[in-house]
Amino acid sequence: MKRSLLLGALAASAVLVGCDDAASPSPLTPSSSPLQGSSDGPVPSTVSEAGNTTAQAFQTLFEQESVDQTNPMGTSSSSLRTAHENLRATWIQDPTDSRTAFALAITGMAVKMNDLAGTMARARDNGLPLGGSGTGSAGTSAGEVTQEIPVLARALVSPAKAPLAHEIQDSLEILLLPTLDSAIEYLDVAWKDQGFSFPVSMDRINFPDDTLLLDRVDVGLALSVLQAFRAEIRWMVAYNLDVDRAGSYDWIDTLSNWNVESDPISPAQEAALSHLQSLVSPGSSFLKVRPSKAVGLASVPGELKAALERSREAAALASTIKGAERHLPYLETPQDREAFTKVLDTGIAWLSGPRQVTLYSRLTCVDSSWAADPTTGYSYQYSTTRIFAAFSDPCNDSYDYNSPYGSYEYHSRTTLLSQRDQTVAFDLSRLLALPDLKVFLPRYQWNPTSSWKADGPYSLIGAAGVVTTLPRLDEIADSSGFDGIRTRITWADPSFGGVFPELQTSTDVLDLFRLADDETASNPAVAATGPLTLF
Repeated sequence: MKRSLLLGALAASAVLVGCDDAASPSPLTPSSSPLQGSSDGPVPSTVSEAGNTTAQAFQTLFEQESVDQTNPMGTSSSSLRTAHENLRATWIQDPTDSRTAFALAITGMAVKMNDLAGTMARARDNGLPLGGSGTGSAGTSAGEVTQEIPVLARALVSPAKAPLAHEIQDSLEILLLPTLDSAIEYLDVAWKDQGFSFPVSMDRINFPDDTLLLDRVDVGLALSVLQAFRAEIRWMVAYNLDVDRAGSYDWIDTLSNWNVESDPISPAQEAALSHLQSLVSPGSSFLKVRPSKAVGLASVPGELKAALERSREAAALASTIKGAERHLPYLETPQDREAFTKVLDTGIAWLSGPRQVTLYSRLTCVDSSWAADPTTGYSYQYSTTRIFAAFSDPCNDSYDYNSPYGSYEYHSRTTLLSQRDQTVAFDLSRLLALPDLKVFLPRYQWNPTSSWKADGPYSLIGAAGVVTTLPRLDEIADSSGFDGIRTRITWADPSFGGVFPELQTSTDVLDLFRLADDETASNPAVAATGPLTLF
């Protein structure tokens, strides 16, 4: 419990870290040369105090019933900043002590987590949250509670004041990534120390034992969390996500309040629509990698894989350190470590190249039923075969009913006769490093707004440049089935940037995602021959 609380807090700090306030400390600046840490000798007083202060700060955060939105750690935040600054001085005196490095990492991330509160409060004030006033409603049920929610709400509370996407991305990159880089380097010093241990006095935060001793296992897991989070931030800042028009998101509301089927388009809506069309045009920069961000994006798959491998190494190390109480709860036993390692191995495999994944299964199921009423001599039995596609297996079901008076009984069974999985090669690493996310859009063209009511907003471009409106596509599908539309939908890159390397043509894509129609037919091989055979 103690260990999971403290390490969970560290992981939470990694997940919740945001942009610095103006008054935040400058980023950490450890030595750029390789370091071998040492935890020999007494713990420096500044290090011990920093660990205790950090634990106290997190305890304050967790115990508050109403968290201050701008300073959730309360009075502990100033002590935390002081401890962090004192650690800097200690590190300058001895830039090899692994315990100082570890304390610098956790205090730096904790300070950032607290600073996030003020940043997010200002973002809320500037209209960042989704939702706002709108028209229309829809009911959602949770148990017996029904809540009405707006179905045509404003995209942002105050779209004219909301931060632009690139401003948020730049803040993440400039203010957060340096801190993550430094914290990772500091933790790496502790990780390299084969005998690392870090005592934290627990009497200040209402735990029964006096001291919690963190070890190298904890460092490895914390380090992998920060590495994975850094990869996530690099991915988030890599793509052009700007959808504003002249610095505002008002155009989204302008379009959302337009009834295409009945309202004529106004000049403002025409301008907003033109902006939307420019965003999703094949040649636009929207969803492409931002200038100078290609290198960071290319590093994402490798860093995620390295983070998982680090976690795996830490899990293996847990078995070599005596005392189960020294480890996180899910690493205490060999069974726990094996289960944890299997999860990590799966993630590593996903990041190591294409893997076959199941999209759906073609199932052949048998529906059988039997009923009898001894008082009337009535009996009934039936069996039929269904062939269809599904994303899960619905072919195992049974129902039995016996009249309380013993005069009637009914039984039904749905059983799986055969299953054939439809798989496709999928490369997660390619997906995480795509140069343009618009690669998933099929070829299309916008239609004039005057024809939207009849033709829809856009038409698909098929083989040989054949243009098909959406209503016409529905008609062809209804009359000719899948074969009628297979050449009317195409993609510029059917492999989607190598994410699905086996797909070479647009027909391959459509064939892959084609789901079989329900079919009902008798099958002599599974026909009912009586109650004993059926049930």
